[in-house]
Amino acid sequence: MKDVPIFKNNITDIMFPLNDRVAGSLHDLAWLNEVETKAIVFGQGSFDLWCAYLIALNPDPSDNRWYAFAAKDAYYFERLYFLGTRMDEGLTLKKVYGHLMHLFELALRKPGVVDMDAISYIYRVSKEHYACWAGMAREMFFHVYYGMIAEENKANTRLGCLIKIHGLHELLIGQRPVDIASNCTRGLSWHEIQAECDAYGLVRYV
Repeated sequence: MKDVPIFKNNITDIMFPLNDRVAGSLHDLAWLNEVETKAIVFGQGSFDLWCAYLIALNPDPSDNRWYAFAAKDAYYFERLYFLGTRMDEGLTLKKVYGHLMHLFELALRKPGVVDMDAISYIYRVSKEHYACWAGMAREMFFHVYYGMIAEENKANTRLGCLIKIHGLHELLIGQRPVDIASNCTRGLSWHEIQAECDAYGLVRYV
């Protein structure tokens, strides 16, 4: 495994011990490693039961608890951009975006529902295309996919998972900075976001 860079957006300081409120609401868990010590799962958030959490078992045997973290877009945007710059390993921003576009299409096949075909795709594409960065790619793709599912389940949504792929287009195709791409829809009406998606050729068929 090559040295992992120091990222600006990290989770170490803001993970919290998994409490009863969240633990009792968890559903649609997907393991992120073979030893089953890290997973992504939906649970109770501020507004609904579709907050995507990364949960991990503390490796310290003196604190054998599960910890949880609800990732902001900037967390996985930063790492996806990093993966797209590993050109010496055959990765490009457009290649990463292509994989995410296919994930977007899979998310639209069963809107708002976790699809096993999508989970299988994440495991396969990360293993086949991301070499020593497969673990990072797998985790970031799950963050994107679960984020898309969460958007589809938001009450009265107009755009659903278009929100996620729009931001990823800004990041990987428009090459806008992470902090800007991850917040690019703030202050915009859904009509304005829809117009930008139309210009990018992003369509939500539901």
